[in-house]
Amino acid sequence: MKTFLKEGATSLTALVFLVVGTTGVLLFFHLFEVRIKEMHEILGLVFAAAALAHLYFNWASMKRYFSKKTFLGALAVVVVVAATFVATAKTGENPKAVILDRVLNAPLPHAMAVLGIAPMQYGTLLKKKGMQPVGMTIADIAQNNRVSPFEIVMILTEKK
Repeated sequence: MKTFLKEGATSLTALVFLVVGTTGVLLFFHLFEVRIKEMHEILGLVFAAAALAHLYFNWASMKRYFSKKTFLGALAVVVVVAATFVATAKTGENPKAVILDRVLNAPLPHAMAVLGIAPMQYGTLLKKKGMQPVGMTIADIAQNNRVSPFEIVMILTEKK
């Protein structure tokens, strides 16, 4: 049983790494973002769990590897690069989050103008998808329909 778990953890780590690595590169270049972002995030969590399981089941050999100069050199480089990113990161609010919050909480006529939707069209679009267009903002409509505000935006901006 332990051999099965050890091999399973190693296989899962390798396979999920391929997917997370590939989707990470695609996201970096802003390709297929809407389709793969959530998968990348969820499988990133799966990858972390699989990597921990892989470490657990291979600890004896990993301990020997961790003491090698090559590993220690790589560790030093990664720590310096990560620390540099953290130390030089921009501070303040994320501008994307600010814009998103303002659109989702703007009065509907203003939000519809930003989304390029005729003021009276939003009700028809939402009703077609079984949603009730009740609320003063997109966030209100989402809350009243018990869905994510992003689902409301997806409905409103869906290509016909």
